[in-house]
Amino acid sequence: MHGQAAPEQEASPQELDTLTVTGTKDRDARILDYRNESAAVGTKTDTPLLETPQSISVVTEDQIVMRNAQGVAEALRYTAGTSTETYGPDPRGYDWVTIRGFDAFNSRYLDGLRLQNYEFPEIFGLERVEVMKGPSSVLYGQSTAGGLINAISKRPKEVAFGEIGTEIGTHESYEATLDFGGPLSADGSLLYRFTGLFKDNQKDSTGFSVDARRYYIAPAVTWNISPDTKIDFLVSYFHTDSTQVPSFAAAPNGAPTEVRAFGYDQWDFEKNDILRFSYQLEHTFTPDLRFRQNFNASSYDVKDKYVNSLGYSSGTVMDRSASIWNSDSRSIGLDNQLELKIGTDRIEQTLLFGFDYAYATADTQYYEDPIPGIDIANPDYSLPIPVPTTLLSDSYQRSTQYGFYAQDQIKLDSKWVGTFSIRQDWAETDLKERTTGGTHDRQKDEAFTGRAGITYLADNGLAPYASYSTSFYPNSGTDSAGNTFDPTEGKQYEIGLKYAPKDFRGGATLSVFDLTQENSLTTDPANTAFSKANGEIQSRGIEFEGNLSITGNLDFLVNASYADVEIISSGDGDQGNTPALTPEKTASAWLNYSFRDGSLEGLTLGAGVRYVGPSYSSNYNTARNEDYTVLDLAARYVKGPWVYALNVNNVFDTVEWINTDYQYNKTAGNSVNLSVAYHW
Repeated sequence: MHGQAAPEQEASPQELDTLTVTGTKDRDARILDYRNESAAVGTKTDTPLLETPQSISVVTEDQIVMRNAQGVAEALRYTAGTSTETYGPDPRGYDWVTIRGFDAFNSRYLDGLRLQNYEFPEIFGLERVEVMKGPSSVLYGQSTAGGLINAISKRPKEVAFGEIGTEIGTHESYEATLDFGGPLSADGSLLYRFTGLFKDNQKDSTGFSVDARRYYIAPAVTWNISPDTKIDFLVSYFHTDSTQVPSFAAAPNGAPTEVRAFGYDQWDFEKNDILRFSYQLEHTFTPDLRFRQNFNASSYDVKDKYVNSLGYSSGTVMDRSASIWNSDSRSIGLDNQLELKIGTDRIEQTLLFGFDYAYATADTQYYEDPIPGIDIANPDYSLPIPVPTTLLSDSYQRSTQYGFYAQDQIKLDSKWVGTFSIRQDWAETDLKERTTGGTHDRQKDEAFTGRAGITYLADNGLAPYASYSTSFYPNSGTDSAGNTFDPTEGKQYEIGLKYAPKDFRGGATLSVFDLTQENSLTTDPANTAFSKANGEIQSRGIEFEGNLSITGNLDFLVNASYADVEIISSGDGDQGNTPALTPEKTASAWLNYSFRDGSLEGLTLGAGVRYVGPSYSSNYNTARNEDYTVLDLAARYVKGPWVYALNVNNVFDTVEWINTDYQYNKTAGNSVNLSVAYHW
């Protein structure tokens, strides 16, 4: 388990960065205060969750630590509207999450800026994770229809602190963590923080050998230049190496086997090196006028070797090929925001104007050659795997996006809150293929997106709301006539009810949505070698999420989701079906009991149950994955400067097959982790 964060002093609102929580923190940060806490992902302002006209979920650092989440996907296991670990546990570190039935991999953000290419964050370097559900392009540009995930990095604190921790776990798991910081100058104008992690996992939770290691270091400095100007500098280096995702071959009759299809010890591996530099600048001209600038530059290099399973050409011998995929990518992101607040006796108004820019390149080579097949009736993993030498692709891709956006939040008589946003985007992608004589494809897209929402704040804590929002995401490639595709377009109608009465710790959201994504790529029936952008997918559902403090000792989180996701239009023969790996129903609940006095003072016990409904292996709905229910337990004991923790995930080792239509994966199995941390 990651080292625990020591209790900290509350900070005044002006000391907090715009991408972190504003308002009063709960004493142990496990329960969200809907009236006072904000999620920057919703409006890029300090609007309380209760007043945001869209469903938003927040996972706090304390929740991440209490549940011993090993990645963003695990942190979202207890979040309404999401389905996590689509392909089972991924030792490489990628976070596979769907939101309201749509893959969110291309809608992941770090500190408000999009993660380009295949970048991913280290969970120990985060202080919270936010999820906005539904189309969200109006503030962020290109993103998929289901919503987006925004992770918030740890930042320096005004009070000196430190912790060092270690962990051991089943399946040969070891971890060491370090996190310390405080003032660098006597007047507190310079603050610093240093965060580091080393982790080694020889096996995953199902016992599959993964030989996974990761290193993470992240120095950070905050410079309070003046009472009106502050800048945070964040640097991180993240290295991971492991085998590929543990996967298993399907027998010729389609049944699962224990034969490896992916993740061969002597060949499969992936190495990632991610270097990031970012800063967040804020300047206050007057109490009502602020400017913020958010910048990120990253370098991401990946080296991949893996075996492909190609089906059966003879009996039980599975045909295979070996591949090498290397990619060096660079990216920058910039977001400028100007916020103006205007007030009269009856009206409070917050205006936001912004311009953002994103640039990314990827230089990629791909090699593949056939290798000897493997007999699944008598597998021999010692068969030689020659290094592939056939270069199938040598490409260079450059993408740019820039957009202007504006938002007006109006509060009338402290009761009615209107949120109105518009945005114009321009996106361009250049792809040069340097093999077979070379080709050059260029695609340009532009899109106008918006959001309109209204919330009513009743005296009893109820806040009914309604909103409409849109999104876009570019489609790559060309049709049979050589024309580029229109981007996918998302639109959502959402109505809901939030509840957070005065003097109540917590809050709840009930939401009903109708979400449609148009212009999805499907097969062109007139020329099946090409695609057409005429597909349509609809997701209709209802979600409930509650963060409740029942007593001073008892906290309760509960979530339930139902989504009817259907392929409305398609050229692939799957019209009327449910998209692959999309469960209709999910639910979860987590309970914490903290002993505040007596001989057990400092002890917190936690228990959670998660349910994931059945899903289909492909869009053709011919094979079905079973539903499953998992029980998790946690205990945390604070005694002076020492913190001890025990986590047991999937207590009864409930493991189900995940049929992806071409191979099988497994859901996460049982794991037991014991940690100790010292604070100063």
